[in-house]
Amino acid sequence: MFRIKFNQIVNVSILIASLILNGCSDNIVASRATPVVDRSFITGEICNPPCWYGSEINKSTKRETLLILGQQPFVKSQSLKEYETYWTSDIPATAVQYDCVTSESRPCGILTFHEGILVENWIAVNYDLMLESVIQRLGAPDYLTYFWPNPSGVCEISVLWIEKGTSVSFDDRDKYNECENIIDGNKLSPDILVKSVLYTSKDVLVNSINITGGCCETIKWTGFKSD
Repeated sequence: MFRIKFNQIVNVSILIASLILNGCSDNIVASRATPVVDRSFITGEICNPPCWYGSEINKSTKRETLLILGQQPFVKSQSLKEYETYWTSDIPATAVQYDCVTSESRPCGILTFHEGILVENWIAVNYDLMLESVIQRLGAPDYLTYFWPNPSGVCEISVLWIEKGTSVSFDDRDKYNECENIIDGNKLSPDILVKSVLYTSKDVLVNSINITGGCCETIKWTGFKSD
């Protein structure tokens, strides 16, 4: 009788241990399968936009920003590339671009520095981020600009928050022509997926909408189709 009960206890213990181990194994596999993606725009990790993991436009040094970049798990190691460029068309600057571990976008982000200070942060969005969610996060934007056709032959649109020094952009490569809708006096769809986020200064965004004869047309934000 004792031996039977003992064997039953042992068998139950083995079953429980097996379930626990399998559960842990499933969790390990799930955590490994979970893509590492920069979702800081939505999560507000460490700080809220336009701050990015503690780096701030016109405040953070190149050294500080690159240290922050190197700590991010979504950045592909050995992918950083530094080169000389121009900021706002004619100001000499240094850019550092990087790739992400789970993204086919090349590059995944570009940090631009002028005289050793972060002046622009461009980030590719590698998850489904609808324009409606962006506006819920930042509030109503000020303007939208559209460029059509751009050199690639697609409609390219940016939505701007002047005071926040933030803009988001997308194109119609996989959708109907949003530029034609805008030209016809229609509004944007709330479910449009954002392709990139740009953090810069208020002055840069103001200048971008005041350029005469530039690439893009600018109109004031008037809401979504459903508004």
